[in-house]
Amino acid sequence: MTLPPGSIRFCISTCKKFAPHTIPVIIPSLLAAGIKQEEILIVNGGHLVDASTSYKGVPMLLRQQNSFEYTPLIEIVEQTLESEYWFLLHDTCTAGPLFKQLAYKPPVEAPEKVAMKRTPSMSIGLYRYDYLTAHKERLQRWKQWGVPNEDYILWKLEDVPCHVYHPDLHGPDEWNYQGHADSYGTGMQRRIEYFPQLDLSKAKSNWQGVQPHLCIDI
Repeated sequence: MTLPPGSIRFCISTCKKFAPHTIPVIIPSLLAAGIKQEEILIVNGGHLVDASTSYKGVPMLLRQQNSFEYTPLIEIVEQTLESEYWFLLHDTCTAGPLFKQLAYKPPVEAPEKVAMKRTPSMSIGLYRYDYLTAHKERLQRWKQWGVPNEDYILWKLEDVPCHVYHPDLHGPDEWNYQGHADSYGTGMQRRIEYFPQLDLSKAKSNWQGVQPHLCIDI
């Protein structure tokens, strides 16, 4: 099925340290995929005070809380930022030209949540707004501590089924290795993973399973 036009807003999780490098990469890719500026929300954590600004016409919230990928979801439920659906992205993603088209085609009608891939999916995927608000208290408990809860809403919380985007478009590994690259010109080599089911790439610094220490260098 295809969701109605305008029913998805795309939220990007970033932070003060990463945003100057990552936002100039991901935003042009989303715009090139046909997503309008007003359909995107950047939530930029780790600031001294809360404020609102924009990047090339895309609204951006500067927030004190910094809860990794959960920063935007917490903001959405606390500030009642309504949209029928929210699609959560990391700032280290890059959209291909088919991304919007594929994101608008979940496998079932009116799903509560659709993951990019089977777990671990890095929490990337589609969330229905009323499903997020139903778990507001749970999300608020994760302020400043999002990492241990990766994939919790999508996969570990089993109150409703979690679906997967376009399993016919990817093989058993659900992603393709694209080599390593210094994606942001900082000297950090990241592994590039491509997810054909959404025409989406992710530049990863942590790719060898669960790590004793999380790399947070850009």
